[in-house]
Amino acid sequence: MICDIKDLMNLFASDVFIKLMDAERLQFTQYVSAISLLIKNRIPFDTAYTPGSRRSGAEFTLTVYITPKTTMTLGFSDLDLTDSK
Repeated sequence: MICDIKDLMNLFASDVFIKLMDAERLQFTQYVSAISLLIKNRIPFDTAYTPGSRRSGAEFTLTVYITPKTTMTLGFSDLDLTDSK
């Protein structure tokens, strides 16, 4: 599936994605909101979560598929998986 660039630009300019990209610490609710928007707009994506260990911190990545050869990946290493309001 090839995503419409104009629709993607509007999505990435939404409050949800602006807050996600500006966050110093990723909140679980931000993750859920971003995933919900991607699903609602039928935009293909992958997520990956690696729990922390004694040697390294937890990591989360969100990869959005724009065209078959173009992706955008957001990576977060400071996660707050609690359900804060």
